[in-house]
Amino acid sequence: MKRIARAYFGIVLGAIAPLLTAIISGYAALALGCRVDEGSPHACMVLGLDLGSIFSVLFIAGWLTILTLPLGAMLVAGLTIFLAIRKLRKHLAPT
Repeated sequence: MKRIARAYFGIVLGAIAPLLTAIISGYAALALGCRVDEGSPHACMVLGLDLGSIFSVLFIAGWLTILTLPLGAMLVAGLTIFLAIRKLRKHLAPT
């Protein structure tokens, strides 16, 4: 049962990971007083390092959610159907 829960958790986490990176980078930039958007990287100096490009790439990665959410939904549906068929076969198998 733990393996099944881990599989579902992994699928959901993989599906929302790009969205999480966009949210985290947006809030991190906001907390550091920097600006982040899809247009272009903006300078964001932290301890002498320019993190603007990193924040920009992570923020733009959020657009991958357009692909990962439907894929994750299909994987969850496929796993659910697979498990249901396996349980049904086990239940209906002659003894």
